[in-house]
Amino acid sequence: MNDYKGKKVLIWGLGLNGGGLGMAKYFAEQGSIVTITDLKTKKELEKSIRKLKKYKNIKYVLGQHREKDFIKNDIVVQNPAIPPTSQLLNLAQENNKEIINELLFVIKKFPGKIIGVTGTKGKSTTTTLIKHLIGDKNVFLGGNLQTSTIKILKKANKDSIAVLEIPSFQLEFLDSIKKSPNIAVITNIGNDHINWHGGLKQYQKAKKNIYKYQTNKDYLIINKEDKVLKSIKNIKSRLIKVGFKNSNFNVDENKNITQKGKIIANLKKYKFKSKSHSLNATQAVATAKIIGVENLVIQKRLNSYKGLSGRQEVVSKINGVTFVNDTTATAPIAIKTCINTFKEQYKNKIILISGGMDKNLNVPDLSKNIENNVKTLILFEGTGSKKLFKKIKSINTPIFKYFNTLEKAFNKALKVSKPGDVVIMCPGFASFNMFVNEFDRGEKFNFQVMRLKNDKLRQS
Repeated sequence: MNDYKGKKVLIWGLGLNGGGLGMAKYFAEQGSIVTITDLKTKKELEKSIRKLKKYKNIKYVLGQHREKDFIKNDIVVQNPAIPPTSQLLNLAQENNKEIINELLFVIKKFPGKIIGVTGTKGKSTTTTLIKHLIGDKNVFLGGNLQTSTIKILKKANKDSIAVLEIPSFQLEFLDSIKKSPNIAVITNIGNDHINWHGGLKQYQKAKKNIYKYQTNKDYLIINKEDKVLKSIKNIKSRLIKVGFKNSNFNVDENKNITQKGKIIANLKKYKFKSKSHSLNATQAVATAKIIGVENLVIQKRLNSYKGLSGRQEVVSKINGVTFVNDTTATAPIAIKTCINTFKEQYKNKIILISGGMDKNLNVPDLSKNIENNVKTLILFEGTGSKKLFKKIKSINTPIFKYFNTLEKAFNKALKVSKPGDVVIMCPGFASFNMFVNEFDRGEKFNFQVMRLKNDKLRQS
């Protein structure tokens, strides 16, 4: 039975990263009467609109949002980035409209087992690593990964597994369906997206929704080394702790992942080397073991994991200089994490491109971390950059500021670099003053690297 044929559906935010597009396609194919509203213009959304050309039951309201569209439609498909304080959202609620978003809809409708991953840092890498470890057969990847998730419903059955990255602003919606993933993974709980949630306590509360509706048949996998998670309470599901010792799954100084003293796998050939990445990898291994993956398979797949674009991505090495793209590092604490990852190999050879717009987050004192390990710091233009500079301005490390294009910042990095150095773009702040989003920022960095590489090839 098709519950959506003839239903009037408002897609609130088409966007450029696939979510709105996927939901528009889904409801159009269900025979719904679809309206798409977006503040962007037709020209700005041309790429997405072109993909919907064949659907005759879609109309557009672009460059504006009209109140009447939130009153006359039966279902409002909300872009997850729209905060709960939105007046239009309140208008739809007052008129008793069914309000959904893509990820919530998939979690509600998915017929098989759901693995959900959240955390302030490391959730994208952990999500994709879990998918890599448990394999491709009837396993689907989705969530906050710059692609549409709704399409997995077409192929899924009761034996399917969905591995979903679930950010905090999506977790809040789980209260409306009273459902949590069968296996929930929390990498850490830090200080991020406070401006969206309205405070740290609200942010932490949203994160806990990932296990709030679990039963005693479900699993919650936490990083015991995280100061918030180690005191977690009121768990109904089976709690699995990951840590350096005295946990259900441990990772030791030799990079061995163990369970009850027995070695499951080793991380020496794993792509990421920091302690936080080791803990995230151990959580992924614990998930794979729950699913039933054998140790030899886990080891082989750990060794072959290549990581995601924009997450400490080694883009290229040119004339002895290594270029790393860490554009998805959008919280200040991520700068420290990135430096700690690379300082062993590149101590005092790190040329760091950072900065951007402030998200009202606490900026830790990074003075010693930068001064002891970074050769040169280059800052983008932005309120976050100024906030960071105010904290570290007395350090001896050379600081160049404030660059209003990536090309200018990149060229400055080239001028101060020498063979053996590493140029890392790890912003630690939001991108919206200079870029469409953090992915656009990452693409522009990679473009500069590849342009340099091609120039060198032509000269050789």
